[in-house]
Amino acid sequence: MKQDLVGRDLNEWLEKAPGLDVSGRQIIWRIQIASRYVEQAYGYMEDPNGHISPSGAKLLIYLSTLPAPHQTTPKGVGERLNLTSGTVTSLIDRLEKFGYVERLPDPSDRRGVLVRLTPEGLATAHRLHDAYRRFEADFLAPLDESERETLANLLRKLLLAYEDRQADQESDNR
Repeated sequence: MKQDLVGRDLNEWLEKAPGLDVSGRQIIWRIQIASRYVEQAYGYMEDPNGHISPSGAKLLIYLSTLPAPHQTTPKGVGERLNLTSGTVTSLIDRLEKFGYVERLPDPSDRRGVLVRLTPEGLATAHRLHDAYRRFEADFLAPLDESERETLANLLRKLLLAYEDRQADQESDNR
């Protein structure tokens, strides 16, 4: 069987330490490498002018999925994209500077703001979303539909169990 990067690295380790248990490491490292490949590919799909980071692209795409007028609070962005408030503020600042989003007063909270996609931001989000779909189709092409479903279910199972353990730890620390 042809070896991938992780297989080659782990084979070197096993040559030096026969019997070493790498069963977990082979999975975690492959998830890390796949994640890195995806993030790199997403990074190359930035705006032609170089204005949008992968996180900025995710923010634009998220806003584009909201009902018109494609707006939410910065807190809503942070919760949905799992970003800190400081990161959200920086992303919004940068995207606002280039005309992709705008800040508006929140009519339901006089101290709050809403972040809304501009027409240019919406067009850019659609373009990025299409590029991501093409990349995803290409990246996942070696897997048939059943394999994709199995992989998605296994990853979901891992993530849910981890999230549950994190929530349990947080409640224990209160």
